[in-house]
Amino acid sequence: MAAPQHKPPTVPWDDFVYQNLLQYGAVTGVALFGCHGNLVYSHGCLSDGREEQLWGQVKDLFTKLPPEEDHQVNRVLTIHTGQRSADFRIYQMTENSAYGTTDRQRHGVVVCHLPLGILVALHEERFPASKAVTVVENFCGLLRA
Repeated sequence: MAAPQHKPPTVPWDDFVYQNLLQYGAVTGVALFGCHGNLVYSHGCLSDGREEQLWGQVKDLFTKLPPEEDHQVNRVLTIHTGQRSADFRIYQMTENSAYGTTDRQRHGVVVCHLPLGILVALHEERFPASKAVTVVENFCGLLRA
């Protein structure tokens, strides 16, 4: 008789996002897009119904990478949150991530290229940027696994 196979417990998606991303208070908004731009999940200031504008800006971010020495680029993403919009200057790109801040570095953005989509996360100065980036990258690592 074969030993019973143990399945890892499944966690509802909202619980997974909360436990691995939101509970730290690092991000103020999250948008997760599928490969074709369909909004899979949104939370906070990125759940205001402007996903098409956001997708239009991030969809080609990783398909048109500059040469290796030019990964520190000056691309700008204009992201609308509620009644306001902010320009985020991308200061660094890797093969799977882009990092940007506003001019006064009060807000930041992390864009992660995933196997089945793209995640966009915003953070504010009240939470150290390096910690916010780590939280988002760890979450994206779980999604890539």
